[in-house]
Amino acid sequence: MLKFSKNIIYLFFFFLPQFVMAEKTVTIIAENDFYPYGGVYKNELSGISVDVIQEAYKAAGYKVKFIVLPYDRCYEEVASGKNIACFNTLKDSTVMKRVDFPKHELIGIKGIIVSRVDSNEKNLTYKDLEGKSVAITNGYQYGIEFDENKKINHQMAQSDQDLL
Repeated sequence: MLKFSKNIIYLFFFFLPQFVMAEKTVTIIAENDFYPYGGVYKNELSGISVDVIQEAYKAAGYKVKFIVLPYDRCYEEVASGKNIACFNTLKDSTVMKRVDFPKHELIGIKGIIVSRVDSNEKNLTYKDLEGKSVAITNGYQYGIEFDENKKINHQMAQSDQDLL
C-alpha cells in the first residue's frame, strides 16, 4: 500500500508542471484585410492589432487562437453570440447597440478622409463630402454621421485594395 501511494505521489509531481504550465487559450476573430492593423499577408495573419492583442493576452497568461474572416462576418459572429471577440471595429452608437467594447481600448483607430494629392481640398469634414462621390469598402461602418448622410454619394468597393 505504501509503495502504491508513493507511486501516486511521484506521478502527481511528474504531471503537475504540465497542468500548471498549460496555457489557457482564447479564440478571437481577426479581420482579414484592415492593413496595417490586421490582415492576411503572404498567407499569414499579421499587423499592429494582431501583435498588441497577442502580447496583451500573453501578459495575462493566455494564448490567442485567431479565426480570420471578412469584417462583416467578424462583426456578425460576435453580435450574434457565436464568438466572444473580434477586431478592429469602429466604436459608434450603431455598433454599440449590438456588441460590447472593453473599458480601455488596446488601439484607438480614427477614420480619415483622404483626397487626391493634386486636390485643393484639405482638412475635409463629413459635411464637406455632401454632394460628392466617396469610395468606401462594402461591409464597413464609418460612423453614423457619415453612414446615414444621404447627401454623400457612397461608392462601394469590395476591398480596401479595390479603392486604390
